[in-house]
Amino acid sequence: MVDMVSTTAPNSSQLNADDLIGGPRTIEIAKVMLSGSAEQPVAVHFKGDGGKPYKPCKSMRRVMVRVWGGDGNAYVGRRMTIYRDDSVTWGGQAVGGIRISHMSGLKQPVTMALTATQKQRKPYRVEPLADAQADNGLAELRARARPIYAELKKAAAKSDDDAQDLALRPDVDDLLQELSERDPETYAAFQKLIPAAEAAEDSGRAGDLSPPDPTPEATREGTDSAANPLPEWPPQPTYVAVKAAADTITDTEVLRAWALANEANIAKLSKIPQVNARNAISDRRAELEEVK
Repeated sequence: MVDMVSTTAPNSSQLNADDLIGGPRTIEIAKVMLSGSAEQPVAVHFKGDGGKPYKPCKSMRRVMVRVWGGDGNAYVGRRMTIYRDDSVTWGGQAVGGIRISHMSGLKQPVTMALTATQKQRKPYRVEPLADAQADNGLAELRARARPIYAELKKAAAKSDDDAQDLALRPDVDDLLQELSERDPETYAAFQKLIPAAEAAEDSGRAGDLSPPDPTPEATREGTDSAANPLPEWPPQPTYVAVKAAADTITDTEVLRAWALANEANIAKLSKIPQVNARNAISDRRAELEEVK
């Protein structure tokens, strides 16, 4: 994967809204310091900041005080999700700014009134941020998925073929694989953008395969074919789906018959899903052989 996002980072001594063009970022605070500047009096250093601390505007400082209290030293170890808000204005023009969407230590959302203009205040809502251990990097995964989702959405708007090609691109294929295993909700959103052409292709695969009659090899003595029917090939053949289908088979010979019957379907997959599908079948075979 060629990381284009890293090439767009501005040359600055602090975190800027442009650093978040690629998507939101969840940070863990390492140190809070007073900078002595009237305009940006607070520097929030965080793990992995590369010497570019986040210097929150007055509104976001008020959010932090409202949620975490007035002692900046107590912020160390706490986490928050920051994002680029394109609607932030400066001098009457939309220039973009950094805003906080989620904060740790909350059990429920907090809404407060923040100054929007000299004559207007608007409600501002902050959501709870999952515990670091419970989150297990899910926020970062979703942040990584967001620009790919936008790219896929644009491709789908152009044509099914463009969306199909993008969905099979190696980096996107890897991302979809990871989402299918770790974040089914986001994965489902991606699947809605994958064109009908892929569904039709999958239907063709399934059409090629009606569960075959048990072969003598698959129904040898000791194998109950009624108890071990050959499962259908998954309509969305991700690693997880293939593994789930293979795991329903409890006999090595039946598994072998299923793999042979679906060899043409496996061969139609792109490179990475094909490897994953074969690995799932191989892993299940090893499990069954260990049981014996």
